[in-house]
Amino acid sequence: MPVLFGDEAKFGVNNRQGLLRLLRRDGEDVAKERWHTKDQEAYETIISYIGGIWIAMKASEPSAEICRNLYPSHLSYKAGSLI
Repeated sequence: MPVLFGDEAKFGVNNRQGLLRLLRRDGEDVAKERWHTKDQEAYETIISYIGGIWIAMKASEPSAEICRNLYPSHLSYKAGSLI
């Protein structure tokens, strides 16, 4: 069964492991750009999505299968303002 099957596989919190540094913000970042809850959720969703792709690649999923399971309009719905 493909690794990227269903929303949890695509957007699950566990997909972010190894990528959490991309969500870290220091004091300067916070001062320059305020994030609202929806912004934070959108960034987390994108990082989970990228992590899901990485997990599928490491599991040697065929690239065609990975691409078929990536549904851009669903990602746009989940991460709204970033896309």
